[in-house]
Amino acid sequence: MSKREKRLALFVASPAKMKLADLIAVLADFGIFLVKNNGGSHQKFRGNGVRIILPIHNGDCEGIYKEEARDILIKKGLITK
Repeated sequence: MSKREKRLALFVASPAKMKLADLIAVLADFGIFLVKNNGGSHQKFRGNGVRIILPIHNGDCEGIYKEEARDILIKKGLITK
C-alpha cells in the first residue's frame, strides 16, 4: 500500500487522528488546494466544486473539522466511506 493510499484510508476511517499536513495532502490529491488568505486563522480550500474552511490554531485544527471535511468529500462523491 502506498503512502497516498494509507493517508486516504486514515482520512476515511478516523480523520481526527490525522496531522494537518496529511489532511492538506489528501485534499491536494483530490485537486482541492489552499486559497491564499489574508493571515486569519480560517484557511480556505477550494477545487473540484468543493469549498472547505478549516480554523487552524497552534498549527492544527480540531478533529471535528477534519471529520466535516471528510463528510463534504463523501457528499460530493469524491470518496466513499
